[in-house]
Amino acid sequence: MKHVRGPKRGSGPRSNAYSESKCSNWTRFDPFVSEVRALPANLRPDMLAPLQSGEDVAIFVRPLHADFVRPFSPEAVRDALAVLPGEFVSGLDAVYLLAGSSKQAKVALGDLSRYGCYGYGKIFLYAFPKRTMAYRLKRSPKPSVMQQYVRAGATLIQDSGGYELRFTESALRQFYLTEVLLHEVAHHVMRDGPQKNRRAEERFADWFAHNRAQKLKRK
Repeated sequence: MKHVRGPKRGSGPRSNAYSESKCSNWTRFDPFVSEVRALPANLRPDMLAPLQSGEDVAIFVRPLHADFVRPFSPEAVRDALAVLPGEFVSGLDAVYLLAGSSKQAKVALGDLSRYGCYGYGKIFLYAFPKRTMAYRLKRSPKPSVMQQYVRAGATLIQDSGGYELRFTESALRQFYLTEVLLHEVAHHVMRDGPQKNRRAEERFADWFAHNRAQKLKRK
């Protein structure tokens, strides 16, 4: 995943607030950034979730597109955030559970595919395309990517034609609530720190997600 600093708290979503599931260059056609840009400014939250910082975070739930699934509930997101120490989530204003779109479904197997993104004080969780619950690969994913999938409970099966990556709904739920959500929380933790190069930020976010997930499992 990759992070670009977003707008200051209090402003709406902007086009430069995103994290990618794979490292790829910025392109003019980006249906994931477009979905964030198109969010109505007058949305009312579906839920206010208390944080250990003493603040509330607004959770917005967008109606799902027919070609997508959301393997986690707003309540699961609330509960995942509620157990995080206050210093990690202080200043987190909102979490958006996004809908997906037909254009996103078309690029689901390509380099544009994303799971989440972060803008200053805001986390966006993208819906998951139904057709990628199980899909074919010509070669194995990069080890760092595969480790994330395996930690979430996905399986990679090799046969004579290549590989098949398969998610169960419970594995996908775990993937979003640990790997994706905690990765974006890590970008929130870094929001006011010194500007680092993008690769270093992504390494920290991956480490943070894995470290916090392990601590949650031990509780």
